Amino acid sequence: MSAASRAKMRAAAKARWATIKGVGESGLAPATSKQATRILSEATKAKMSAARKARWANKKGKAGSVAAPVVAVAPAAKKAMRVISPEAKARMIAGAKKRWAKLKAGK
Repeated sequence: MSAASRAKMRAAAKARWATIKGVGESGLAPATSKQATRILSEATKAKMSAARKARWANKKGKAGSVAAPVVAVAPAAKKAMRVISPEAKARMIAGAKKRWAKLKAGK
């Protein structure tokens, strides 16, 4: 595809967006821009970081999950992390292995 036809297609797409969204070209992200970064509150960042650490600890066989630090979060926003028992985890893994075996047998 030539650069000219690509530019024409891009311009047409921008025009369509402008009519849909009611914005001019300024309201559209440039084609070369990177994916927009998520803006997160400090409390959310802390919770996500704690959850990530907990997953790593479990992966490496270390004990327990790391509790998310509470950083002035509204009571409604607090959520308990789901803890899966070893038995339930074993059942899930066994089921997944069974499904994989079925798939591989079909090939």
